[in-house]
Amino acid sequence: MPIRIINRRISRCRKSCTPFPPDAPGRTDSAATPTRRALSPAQVARAACLVPMLLLARTAAAVISIGAGGDVLYAPGTYALFLNYRPQAQHLVYFAGGWRGRYHDEFYGAGYHCGYGRLSLSFGIAYLADETAINGTRWNFAFHFGYLLGRHWDLSYRHFSNGNFMFHWDNRPNLGWNFLGIDYRFDVGSGKAQRTCLPQRW
Repeated sequence: MPIRIINRRISRCRKSCTPFPPDAPGRTDSAATPTRRALSPAQVARAACLVPMLLLARTAAAVISIGAGGDVLYAPGTYALFLNYRPQAQHLVYFAGGWRGRYHDEFYGAGYHCGYGRLSLSFGIAYLADETAINGTRWNFAFHFGYLLGRHWDLSYRHFSNGNFMFHWDNRPNLGWNFLGIDYRFDVGSGKAQRTCLPQRW
């Protein structure tokens, strides 16, 4: 085949076989322009809860508790694991966990902690990854009551609710989660973590 004909066919191919532009909808190769995905609320809540735990764990003494329990009211057969982190001499507490059973979910949050004698109480805000017939919304109030059984063991009750029964936000469900369980707590770092936030006498 003459060289002139070959060159002519090559030039025609170059004109007709142009590659996809970078933003073409049909382009799927690695050179396509990457799309940026916004962070989901669950990722933001996870970072807001876990990042302080990791940063403070190296520098501050704290109380860490690991617990397990089951729902005792509206979702029997649902079992959960809990993690609490509270820096020494502070009333701020970070918590995370999740449950499996009738419903699957995970949560991240922070709140205020105080204790008196064997009793402890914390309340705050938690973000749940899913909306179910139990919680109705992803943002919930979180309450934790604890009773010290020994040096390391607590009897605990945790409640998650969106408060719709009291505040009447909308018509979404507000049954709430109610977990009764046992926590194992231990101190990390130097010093003794503060447990009391009330005077010695009421």
